[in-house]
Amino acid sequence: RCPDVDAFETRLAKARERAAVASSGLPELDRCSEWKSALKVLRRGLEQSRRRLQQHVLGG
Repeated sequence: RCPDVDAFETRLAKARERAAVASSGLPELDRCSEWKSALKVLRRGLEQSRRRLQQHVLGG
């Protein structure tokens, strides 16, 4: 595995941890639709990045 993939996955895991902590610690924000839509956009971006990365690794 190339180090870029490892670095990316580490960053992804840290971001996911931070998001979990933020959402569990701030239940009032969880009800906020702006917050939810922002999380949705973020999650979609992460999924796309992960898919591109997998294609790159598998195809490259």
